[in-house]
Amino acid sequence: MSGALPTFAGQYQCEKELGRGGFGIVYLGRDVRLDRLVAIKVVRDADASEAARDRFRREARILASLDHPHIVPIHAFGEEDDALYFVMKHVDGPQLDPRVHGAGRGLPSVLDTIEPLAAALDFAHERGVVHRDLKPANVRFTADGRPILLDFGIALSDDHGQRLTAEGASLGTPHYMSPEQAQALTVGPASDQYSLAVMLYELVAGEPPFHGGQPLSVMFRQISEAPRLLSDHNPEVPVAFARALMVALEKEPASRYPSCIEMVQALRPF
Repeated sequence: MSGALPTFAGQYQCEKELGRGGFGIVYLGRDVRLDRLVAIKVVRDADASEAARDRFRREARILASLDHPHIVPIHAFGEEDDALYFVMKHVDGPQLDPRVHGAGRGLPSVLDTIEPLAAALDFAHERGVVHRDLKPANVRFTADGRPILLDFGIALSDDHGQRLTAEGASLGTPHYMSPEQAQALTVGPASDQYSLAVMLYELVAGEPPFHGGQPLSVMFRQISEAPRLLSDHNPEVPVAFARALMVALEKEPASRYPSCIEMVQALRPF
């Protein structure tokens, strides 16, 4: 995967790198047959163990099954020249940003942004899929202002309890990671709810509950420390709203709301 950027199936041409993670590189690409921009995720050579390949195949099938208006659609999947790839719709709008989409717009507007993401997550959870890496960078907006969930790249299916990531792997982003994920425990839908609540918290407060310092320090605080009430950050936030959000930030998954939408519904009255 060195030198010229690859083209897959004679149709999907990689044009520039957009980002990379533990299991692959994402490129801005072009579908030369349909003349449209796409996003192409490719497993890097160093990661292409048989276990990684099997995981990537499963991931592509999972993504293809998630047909929802707020989840990025997958167009194609394949294997070529010792590489695995899948092709997704390219969402070129801005990413979720507390400075733009935050509390300055008012709590109802913030909830209007979070609610479709909650619905998308519940849709995925009902189909046995957990995102595991929710963060503002994995939410982008379409031209008409619709928020889209990106990169179920470390997703796992909980159908029959089968994990698609290695047991004990704390994949995710420390600032948005649930306590159980920080401890490398098995995660479920409640973990995504926690991460979504952290994103909501950040939109209102301008920063996540735990920030700064080394990643391991942030992870330890996720496990052991209670967040400050949002109303302590911003006195315009009703205390009842702040306390309702704290339910989604409980350390024990079973103590959180039954679903992401129910979290939003609990916050709406305030």
